[in-house]
Parts: sequence; C-alpha cells; structure tokens
Amino acid sequence: MEFLEAAGAARTLGGIALAAVCLTGCGDPPIASYRVPKEKGPGELASAAGASLKWRVPGHWKALPPGQMQMARFSVPDRGDARAEVGVSVFTSDTGGALGNVNRWRGQVGLGPIAEEDLPRQLTPLDPSEPRAILVNLNNAGKHLVAAIVPREGQWYFYKLMGDSAAVTPETDAFVAFVKSEP
Repeated sequence: MEFLEAAGAARTLGGIALAAVCLTGCGDPPIASYRVPKEKGPGELASAAGASLKWRVPGHWKALPPGQMQMARFSVPDRGDARAEVGVSVFTSDTGGALGNVNRWRGQVGLGPIAEEDLPRQLTPLDPSEPRAILVNLNNAGKHLVAAIVPREGQWYFYKLMGDSAAVTPETDAFVAFVKSEP
C-alpha cells in the first residue's frame, strides 16, 4: 500500500513539475517597438534609413510600394494598354559592372548578351563630370527599357524605366531628368 501511495505522490509531483515547465515555456519574445517614417508629399520619398530623398519626381508619375531590393518605384501614365514602371535600387557596388548589368537588362527585353567590345555602343554618358554614370536604351519586340547606373557618395544608384514601348518612349526625357536629380 505504501508503494502505491508513493507512486501516486510521485505521479502528482511529476505532473506538477510538467505543468510548471509547460506554463513557463521557453520564454516570451521581447516586446519590440518600431518607428515608421510618415508618408512624404509629392517629390519626397523615405529611404530605408528614414531620411528624406529629394528627387525631382515628375508630377504625373504615381508612387508605388517599393519591390524587393528597391528603394522607390513609380508607375508612369498608361498609353492605352501600354504600361511601364520606374524602379530605383541602391547598392554599395556596381553589382557586376556595366557589362553584367547591360546583359541582364538585354535579357529582360528578350535580347541576347553582348561581348565586352560591343559594350561602348550600348552606353550613353549620362553626365560628363562623372564618366561612370551611364545610360542604356534597349528596344525589342514592343518592350523598351531605359536604365542608368549612377555612382553617388560611395553608393551605386540603379534606375530602370521598363515596359511597353508606347508607354516608355514618351517618358524617356522625364526619366533622364529624374535620374540626374539628386536624391
């Protein structure tokens, strides 16, 4: 009988211990709070760090939520069924150099890669004071891509206007002005 009472007491103590472990768990995650920058007015954007950016964004572009690896994104006016978007990304390097980026962009409009010796024919200088700032303009089968790589203060800004030719072509000058404006 004592054995049964001891076994019952052990089960009871074991149950209490198990309940105590279950109730305490592995610890709750700490409570965290975050600061979200307020929305900016036209022509102003918030960077990932929360600082205001002062690009001269054309008034007829519509701000969109940035996509993956983008700090800004815009839609340009549709032209019938033709659509296009502008995206801006910033990196700490030129992410593969001009040739790698041009070949990636060429693939996005259905063109094959080019060799290093063909690269100069694909590039237009964007700013004579900064020879590494380049512009690329690619068309193929109704798709149009205008892109720029602009080094600024130790970072590389990548701008891309891409979509249907009928929507991209009329926005090319506004895009170039946007790219040249200081963030």
